[in-house]
Amino acid sequence: MPQTPDPAGFDAFATVLAGDMAQTGWHFHKVHDGPFDRFQVLGERGCGTNVIRKTVQDALEIKRTEALGWKHAVPAMIALPPSFLTICAVRAPDKWAHSLYKRPWHAAPSVQSLDFAAFLRSPWQSVVDDLGHFDGIAPRLHPLGHEMQWDRHPVTGARYETIFAMRNLKHRALMSLPARGASVVYVSLDAFNAAPQRFLDDLSARFGLGFTAQGYAPVARRMGNRWTAAVEGRAPAPDVWAQQDLDWMHSQLDPQIETALGFPPPA
Repeated sequence: MPQTPDPAGFDAFATVLAGDMAQTGWHFHKVHDGPFDRFQVLGERGCGTNVIRKTVQDALEIKRTEALGWKHAVPAMIALPPSFLTICAVRAPDKWAHSLYKRPWHAAPSVQSLDFAAFLRSPWQSVVDDLGHFDGIAPRLHPLGHEMQWDRHPVTGARYETIFAMRNLKHRALMSLPARGASVVYVSLDAFNAAPQRFLDDLSARFGLGFTAQGYAPVARRMGNRWTAAVEGRAPAPDVWAQQDLDWMHSQLDPQIETALGFPPPA
């Protein structure tokens, strides 16, 4: 699917990002000295945006906001003030695709009705199914029930050919944030889950964020799990992927982006 040229310095940034993501599972890009008073978590569905957001807002002295717009979209914010910290959540592609199949938030019924193999290979289509999931929508627009434009290619307007085409472009767009002058954090869900306190300690130290009186506390309930199917009798997600599905996935992924975010393709 067509994409615009990468910003200057993109390849060099991808290399630096890959080193940190491989070593710790997170990378901090600090442009401004702060103080940082607001943050938002961005990332695709199934990447831990909710648990990371709640953990940070409860543990650190920084205010959560959704001012940048829908967290699962290609970044299209009006501005990135120097006091704003953007956190980008990512996840290994197989775990992400498995999670998206189990809970395909906002997917059209025609997509929800597919079995796993077809789901991986089919175009993505989503609809505005619940206005409560979106902030700042003008009531006069009446978007409920219509196709969600945030889940279409931001330049061509086309539907993404597969969920992996959507992943490729959205992750590449998240990696444009340093070129936009943003102070930004990239964090892998698996790394966060393995060492949330260490992540918070590093985040606190790097961006000068104090801990709240509560400090770190594990999130007791599973988040992002209240999805309701629009079709009945959906085929279950497989416990083990078929090799042909893994091969298909890797054939569709952008190896530079996956390596940069800590998920290099198999040798």
